[in-house]
Amino acid sequence: MNSVKTMIHSDTDRELLQRFRQTRDRDAFGEIVQRYGPVVFGVCRRVLGDFQRAEDAFQQTFLTLARNADTIRKPEALPGWLYSTARRSALATLSPRDRKAPLPAELDSGQRDPLDEISGRDLLRAIEEELAALPEDYRSVILLCGIDGFSIDETASRLGSTNGSIRGLLQRGRELLKQRLVRRGIEIPAALAVVFGTPASVPAATTSAAIEASLAASAIEPAFGAKLFSFFSSKTFMFLFLSGILGFAGWKLFNSIPKLVLPPLNVAKWELTTETPLPKGAIARIGDGRHTLELGKKQIRFANDDKTLVAVGDTDLIAWDVVTGKQLHRTSIDDVPGDVSPKGQWFAQSGRIYETETGKLHWQAFDDRKPDRVRFVGDNRVAMIFHKHQARETLVRQIEVVGKTITEAKFTGFRALPLPGGDRVAVWDRPEDDYDGILADDPRESEIRIHTMKEPQGKPIILNGFRGEPLALEADASGKRLFAATPDGQLSCWNTETGERLYHGPITIPPPNVTRAVADGKTLKYFSRDELSLLNVAPKGDKAIWRGWKNGGLVGVTCHSVDRQKLLWVLEPSSHSAYAVFLFDEPRGRVLVNDQKIDVLDAETGNRLSPANSHYMNRGPSFVSHKMALSGDGRLVAFCNRNIGLYDVEKIMDEQAKPTTTPETSRSKEGANQCGFIPGSNNLVWGTNSNLSVTDIDRGAILDTTDYYLMDSMVQDKPGVAEWVYFDRWNSKWVRLSWNGVSIQKAERPVAKAMKTFGDIDQNLGIIRPQGDNLLTAVISGGQPPVTTVSCWNPFTAEKIWESSFTGNGDFEVTNTLTIDGKKYHPEHKPRKIVVSPDGKILLVLTNTNLVFLNAATGGEIKNLSSGWTKASRVEFENVEFTHDGKQVVLGLSTNHMDNQQLQIRSVNDPDKIIGKIDLGRPGVYSSNGHNLPFALSLDDKLIAVRVGGTSLKIFDLASGAVRFHLPQVTQAYGVSFSANSQRLIAKEANQFTALVWDLEKFAVK
Repeated sequence: MNSVKTMIHSDTDRELLQRFRQTRDRDAFGEIVQRYGPVVFGVCRRVLGDFQRAEDAFQQTFLTLARNADTIRKPEALPGWLYSTARRSALATLSPRDRKAPLPAELDSGQRDPLDEISGRDLLRAIEEELAALPEDYRSVILLCGIDGFSIDETASRLGSTNGSIRGLLQRGRELLKQRLVRRGIEIPAALAVVFGTPASVPAATTSAAIEASLAASAIEPAFGAKLFSFFSSKTFMFLFLSGILGFAGWKLFNSIPKLVLPPLNVAKWELTTETPLPKGAIARIGDGRHTLELGKKQIRFANDDKTLVAVGDTDLIAWDVVTGKQLHRTSIDDVPGDVSPKGQWFAQSGRIYETETGKLHWQAFDDRKPDRVRFVGDNRVAMIFHKHQARETLVRQIEVVGKTITEAKFTGFRALPLPGGDRVAVWDRPEDDYDGILADDPRESEIRIHTMKEPQGKPIILNGFRGEPLALEADASGKRLFAATPDGQLSCWNTETGERLYHGPITIPPPNVTRAVADGKTLKYFSRDELSLLNVAPKGDKAIWRGWKNGGLVGVTCHSVDRQKLLWVLEPSSHSAYAVFLFDEPRGRVLVNDQKIDVLDAETGNRLSPANSHYMNRGPSFVSHKMALSGDGRLVAFCNRNIGLYDVEKIMDEQAKPTTTPETSRSKEGANQCGFIPGSNNLVWGTNSNLSVTDIDRGAILDTTDYYLMDSMVQDKPGVAEWVYFDRWNSKWVRLSWNGVSIQKAERPVAKAMKTFGDIDQNLGIIRPQGDNLLTAVISGGQPPVTTVSCWNPFTAEKIWESSFTGNGDFEVTNTLTIDGKKYHPEHKPRKIVVSPDGKILLVLTNTNLVFLNAATGGEIKNLSSGWTKASRVEFENVEFTHDGKQVVLGLSTNHMDNQQLQIRSVNDPDKIIGKIDLGRPGVYSSNGHNLPFALSLDDKLIAVRVGGTSLKIFDLASGAVRFHLPQVTQAYGVSFSANSQRLIAKEANQFTALVWDLEKFAVK
């Protein structure tokens, strides 16, 4: 018997759970309870603050495990699953009043708990919520290493994983948890005292009772068992087992009861087919090839009388059969604005109309220009809006999809919103001198004008009574009511047919987040357009939902009634409320909200109608979904974030409904974040967030892989080389990875603790880069213009080897500021890149306005090139790279607010001399992170690959500037690398989770 116990103690969680699934093994289940009882009991005590109620929730958690063991998708993440289940079990016993109650001074157990020292239930609630919100893998490792105190080796053994994987999960989980807590204003030391406190001790009687009760209940059909358990309290159930009343006779009684079978759910086995064939000319894909799209990232809608589900991503239009889950088609589209018709029959973008069910092009209405916005105003009518900012002119083209006719009209105004149900358009202006944001405290009396397409310059209906440009604008389904949120903190609603204002009330809006100096020494405050919440308007226009903000933080979600002239309800903010999706189900008086899981609210009161603990939703979205759709009959709800999920609404509201087998919606993030060819071979090296692999692309075989954790910002600029050095700021280590032709070699060396302080430089004020055995930093100082200081450090002694400073362009333009320790900085103009010449003798330091050549050994300045930036003609440096022979540099720049991009080839010996130019035109896509003009050189320096127009990749002859190859399907150029013979090229796909290998000869330009 002792040998059996020893064997069980050494089993992984997966093995224990599998044994219980197959044979209902009592010892295996008991070992799980013994292992994780302290974690579960600790959660229950922290949530409830009452020993007896914590015991009840503790038993309910393991009862849930026994009933649902067969449905747990990831046994290796069992600790995380138990943690979230325990928290839901405890919360389900609390009333709304209890949830807001202050933390008791002392728990009823009679034992002091370290958490007694942390005052305030709000702090505990916040930490529990954020820990529960982590993906199961991260949560499991944090619980074992943090709370249970297991080592990396012990945790890896228990979870059946490798040390490197556990270390990576722990580091990423800590960082994610830290970021979540900081966003909520929680100090990390206090938080860690809670999260990594001493595990709660569990009385032996409580553990024994939980095992016996759970094993008995697992033999009963869940529906019947739940009713029985609701009849007897968990305490009564425990007592019956301990007193022997439910012994062998009890087992016979339960086995003789007929099992209740719930009716089958049509969508229970709904799965997606996301495997994507290789594009023409591509010979291989690396990364997670099953998920090559942010499915429905832009839009999702039911179609064909709810028989079809349509999703629009960045580069694909996809349709599935709702019942079978069969993918009907996958059609490539442009990464530009588009819209799906209300009934889901059509998709429109760039002057093209597609049939959503087949993906076929219905009509190419025009192709002369791309609209700034696309909006269906009826089932078969779509409006495409074109803005001409400087002229304060807006062009609207209305397309009749079935009749294939086009009507267009020009309106005087900065922006326009075509209204549903007719040919009317709402038009409004903004200050002529502001093109980057919405002016706060705008004194202007403003108005919105309602025009018709037939008489665009005729007498409009005026909607007024507010100040400044609208922050958000939306209409109801009929277009008869228009809502606007304005910078003066008001929410207004008008009748668009009469101009009558129907509602006007205060709302809470985010504070201005941009401050700009003007000529008279004053400053103007602006709202950033990209960070404003949108209105959610009920179809009939009576209700509108607004996310309220104060001092930069979310204060709640509010629902206003137009007809009753009042605020109906306010929801307290959660950790994800800023991103939650709200959807009105007006015929049933409900609101569906997706805030990490789908809840159903009463539209009148905001009260939750769905249960707090839904077994059916146990496999709900693990990330906040950004899009959601409801079928016409209100029965099905679809959501998307990194995948598609489909649920039955009534089962969401049924606490006893069985869990669905709909696939988990989270998508693995283990795609390629760096990739390239190893020089001299066709072997590919590619890295994810947790490992580095070398692949033989011809054989399709992985030659070697190693676990590692690498911050993206620390990746060297040429990942295709055979050696990688990076600074691990979390563990204060210097790590060197190298490929010797057979395997990946890894060497680590500790660095001085003082070096850890440089970890945040790249995020705020500059960049850091390992170089050889040194660490290079480039940071900007406060003031105007900023001074860039480049330093070279010995990371193992924290000794500064040299330091060099230079001043930016004298005509420096202030567009943004960042305050750190009372000093104002201009992060928009921080150093962008540090490049080292192939011979290691010259450093290039790139900023928006300067390219500085430095002596790598001494830091002495060799040459300082200015971009020629002036306020009248803005010229920015975007990217720079040495050619492989070290004789030239390729400099990428943009002019006049990204109106044009250009590559310049300059001599290293005479940097002022421009040897050649390649004009690229407009970039099409602007990236605020990293370099806006990425490119890659072939090993012989004859070819250069660069993204052009945001929608394709072109390969130019570096000497002549002629286009040699054109890859129209590639929309990302980060991580591009040529093979040794320059005949193949690897480039990331649009989603940056995968990369494709291309045969260039198939794309030769004749």
